[in-house]
Amino acid sequence: MAKSLQLYEAQFFGFTTHSSMNRIHNAFQDCLYEVMIAVETVILKNIGGFEGDNSLANRVRECTEKFLNFLQGRVDLISNRIECILKDSVFKVPPNVLLPEDASHAKYPCGKENIAKIEDELAKLQQRYQAELYTKQALLTEMEQQSLILAKQEGMINWIKELRSEDLEGGIVGLYERLYSVMQTISHLSNDLQKCAVPP
Repeated sequence: MAKSLQLYEAQFFGFTTHSSMNRIHNAFQDCLYEVMIAVETVILKNIGGFEGDNSLANRVRECTEKFLNFLQGRVDLISNRIECILKDSVFKVPPNVLLPEDASHAKYPCGKENIAKIEDELAKLQQRYQAELYTKQALLTEMEQQSLILAKQEGMINWIKELRSEDLEGGIVGLYERLYSVMQTISHLSNDLQKCAVPP
């Protein structure tokens, strides 16, 4: 595929043989079309008495179109031959010719061992990248859980403040039961924090 496309030739010359031949072919087709229109005009002028006879003018137009189609077919064949000649002889980069940007590759060739080493390093970097992604996801999950625990702690602190204000107003009735409930809540929060802790 690379040989048929002649990628190096396209890079060397800045265009492909096919693209350059297409431009030449299109320009030649345009010139041929203009010439045939001029020939048709001359024929119609030299034939007398066609002004009132549209059939004669139509017949000349049909003959001109047939001849133009014949010439276009011949031009296509010639264009294909010329393109093959240009591809094989003119726009052919010899094996010993290098582009300036490829000179470093010729001076410092990269062997199979170096390629294998580079591929191994790329694989290791990919593994490290994946590990970093997993660590980031774990940290985000931990932060979310800690945010929930902090919200619970803030609720508990507000509850303790309410208990204090109520105890100051109504005495110490039921204080021990409330403290026991507070201790259970603190124990649950401590267990949650231990579960969220990421091992070193």
